[in-house]
Amino acid sequence: MTQGVVAERLDVAVLTVKRYESNEQQPPVEKLEKMALMYRTSLDYLRNLDKRNHIFIDDLPTAQQELIKAVV
Repeated sequence: MTQGVVAERLDVAVLTVKRYESNEQQPPVEKLEKMALMYRTSLDYLRNLDKRNHIFIDDLPTAQQELIKAVV
């Protein structure tokens, strides 16, 4: 979906969509709800609260972190 299409469906300016995508601006809850329906996903996923598919490597030694990053 283009930013123009998303902007139209959310009833916002294209610049606002760009700001949402670059984390310069947080969308209000009602826009998040529309996005969740539009993208067929959960609000948790949109807000990065769904941690089931994330791997946390911050506590590993740097060498191990670099190895994992190289593989991924």
